[in-house]
Amino acid sequence: MTVKPVSTSAALLAPFHGVLLGGAFAFFFATLLSDFAYIASYHIQWSNFASWLITAGLLFSALILL
Repeated sequence: MTVKPVSTSAALLAPFHGVLLGGAFAFFFATLLSDFAYIASYHIQWSNFASWLITAGLLFSALILL
């Protein structure tokens, strides 16, 4: 029986990938909440905040895909 060597780079990236995936989900969920806050109050700050959250979520998603 032969033993295959374990790739250390894949083992090190797995936790990092999980953190990025959780972060992207958190940013998109926070965007949903800020959209609800905007609907309830119509303050422009919630729209701006949602735009920044979407940008951060897309950045995290791009890093996940790399």
